[in-house]
Amino acid sequence: KYGLKVPFTLVTNSKKDLLKKSEFKKLITKAIGEATTYSDDKEVFSLYTSKIKFSNTDANNFFPSKAQEEIQKKFELRIFFCDSQFYSMAIFSQNDKQTKLDFRDYNYQKPNRFVPYKLPMYIEEKLKKMIMELELATCSIDMIVTKDWEYYFLEINTVGQFGMVSNPCNYFLE
Repeated sequence: KYGLKVPFTLVTNSKKDLLKKSEFKKLITKAIGEATTYSDDKEVFSLYTSKIKFSNTDANNFFPSKAQEEIQKKFELRIFFCDSQFYSMAIFSQNDKQTKLDFRDYNYQKPNRFVPYKLPMYIEEKLKKMIMELELATCSIDMIVTKDWEYYFLEINTVGQFGMVSNPCNYFLE
């Protein structure tokens, strides 16, 4: 509706349906709801984005899951919107095996780079139209940029928080 590129996305519980509709694209799966974390005295357990491997299961049906086309990225973008302004951060996670698919699977020995990023005006305009129609005062947006400089919209979090971009990029939104 707003002219943003969006990867193939499907929520399904059917292996057959997923294979048919995805046209055998490389797929990833993400949590449909909030990605919760559990920890005990020894370990931390989190939900991360992961590749779908159809060979891992013979099951034809499974719990409803979100599947999305895997897009090869140049970098990820986390964007906070407030008072008609975009505060964006580029995350260079693609060169580390551990964080390549999901930067939240963080590598503390080799941290990713987080840098302030200025969105192109045409992307800001498209995002702003969507935000205004949704009647949001603030939100967080996830996007990726491909090696060919194509911008892909992934999701919008209507209760997004500014700390994710404010601290690493020195935006001082507090």
